Amino acid sequence: SVKLNFRDLGKDIQKQDFTVVGIGDMGGDVFGNGMLLSKHTQLVAAFNHMHIFIDPTPDAATSFKERKRLFNLPRSSWADYNEKLLSKGGAIFSRSDKVITLSAQARKALGINDEKLSPEQLINQILKAPVDLLWNGGIGTYVKASYEQNNDAGDKANDGLRVDGSELRCLCLGEGGNLGVTQQGRIEYALNGGRIDTDFIHNAGGVDCSDHEVNIKILLHKLLEAGELTEEGRVELLASMTDDVAEVVLLSNYWQGQAITQVEHVGLKKIDEHALYINHLEKIGRLDRALEGLPDNDMIHQRKLESKSLVRPEIAVLVSYAKMTGYDELLASNLWNDQYYSDELTRYFPKELVSKFNEAVHDHPLRKEILSTFIINRMVNRMGPTFAFNLHQEIGANVSDAARAYTIAWESFGLRHLWQNIAALDNKVDATLQTEMMLKACKLIERSSRWLVQHRRKRLGIRETINDYSHGAQALSVLLPNLHAASKDESIQTLAADLKSAKIPEEIASQILAMDDYYCTFDIVELANKQKLSIVEVATVYFHVYAALDVKVLRDKINAVNVDNHWQERNRSALIDDLYTTQREICQSVMAASKKEKAAAAETQFAHWQELNKETVEPYQQCLAEFKVAENLDMAMLSVAVRMLTQTAK
Repeated sequence: SVKLNFRDLGKDIQKQDFTVVGIGDMGGDVFGNGMLLSKHTQLVAAFNHMHIFIDPTPDAATSFKERKRLFNLPRSSWADYNEKLLSKGGAIFSRSDKVITLSAQARKALGINDEKLSPEQLINQILKAPVDLLWNGGIGTYVKASYEQNNDAGDKANDGLRVDGSELRCLCLGEGGNLGVTQQGRIEYALNGGRIDTDFIHNAGGVDCSDHEVNIKILLHKLLEAGELTEEGRVELLASMTDDVAEVVLLSNYWQGQAITQVEHVGLKKIDEHALYINHLEKIGRLDRALEGLPDNDMIHQRKLESKSLVRPEIAVLVSYAKMTGYDELLASNLWNDQYYSDELTRYFPKELVSKFNEAVHDHPLRKEILSTFIINRMVNRMGPTFAFNLHQEIGANVSDAARAYTIAWESFGLRHLWQNIAALDNKVDATLQTEMMLKACKLIERSSRWLVQHRRKRLGIRETINDYSHGAQALSVLLPNLHAASKDESIQTLAADLKSAKIPEEIASQILAMDDYYCTFDIVELANKQKLSIVEVATVYFHVYAALDVKVLRDKINAVNVDNHWQERNRSALIDDLYTTQREICQSVMAASKKEKAAAAETQFAHWQELNKETVEPYQQCLAEFKVAENLDMAMLSVAVRMLTQTAK
């Protein structure tokens, strides 16, 4: 999580030095492990209950080795640090000292003017130091909001040390320890530009690891009872799975952090949507927004006026609630019993366990609970907290419908490979561009999921539906890059140039360029099946219609209209859906009008259809010609154009 926050700031802390102040010492596992995760860590200052450590300009390599020595030294404290290795002006002080005299170098590093301070005053200043990272690896609550009282922190022992979120000068705050910051303190710090999530996000790996451990041990206990495994074999097998479990846990938490980044990126555009979701959770009795520190409707309105959206600590709460409520709904459904997810169960458990005891894995006593957790985690980590809620609001889908549709779209378009390839660009390309590429894929899934629920809700067998559509997606993945390479469309050319300039690999770039048009896959497959034609034949007619009737121009005009709230955004989405539906109907009409000339070129088929329908086509073309040069188009005007286009298909 800390690495991701720095990545979003354009800094790779595995390759670039970064300054840190911390709470704890190398004898503590949370602080100690954290301070050994990068050899580029420059620990400027830290404190525990006995000492205050200051190293104004540390050498990263030298200090790393010394910290590692202390970590391996039983019951070490800062008093064990070799002071000869400290940089000029560094020292280790006792918290029992009456007064501490600081060197010029220490004052400069910590941004302090006073030469003499009490230990409490010094710790207060350390917490406010202008460094890259504040790492909490200790026990206690050290940061609150300026509008909170010390009593709100619930940690009287540290009242004299505590600072306000608005006073923090670090770029990022990592919460290795729990409860180090109040939720209001986090929000205040984040609203002032600080990078922070929450303690339950930064410590989610430990919880996830425990879940895996318990579920694995339940399975192994059954095998022991059945005589299929010995105690010695159990111990050996558990040890052998350590790295596999670590990999699965870290990957899940990586995507959870990325989900927060994606929501943060679209922030202000989605603030009404987030407000509706918060209100919904409150209405169904699942959320106490005051308890969770979420803004009320008046505060959200004020945020909008100030062009501020929800911040990462608030988004983290929404992610958490989306997973909890979604889990409950999935558990009550029968989605987890779909044969497709039976195979997915093997992704949860280590490879060696699946290889040796595949049947036992599929018969796990907590199969339903494990799969429900797995399904909701994956969907929310990819699509964000409001994906299922939006589908419910727009077309009455439940969480089970949303998860089923998401899975079909994800697999049909082969997005797992693309997602992994984009993630592999971490710290190689601009993080914002990475996020925007992932959001393009999310948009495709949103649209496709809506289509699937609307058109295939009652026949959404996952594996069968994936088989129905994946071949069409594969065919289009070959066809679309060629269409875009020859395209004179300015927006496509601009995006292609941007991706090339950012040195995005060609395989990824071609998929991103085609992402908006992949949405038509399901319509094309349905038409191909109905007309008994190949995907390429139908796609050729489809995209000729798309170009000849300037459908993209109309779509871009709709997307360019400024909307003020969530309802207007939903109206926009509905209009785009209508536009795609109309294009499908026109394509079908073109092919129907040319039944005797199916082998004819798309241009010929379209010309024949256009002649037959010129009474409705010409008014639409005239309207669109006016819109191309018009300014300040609104949604009502564009709705007229879509309706006129719809008339051409009748």
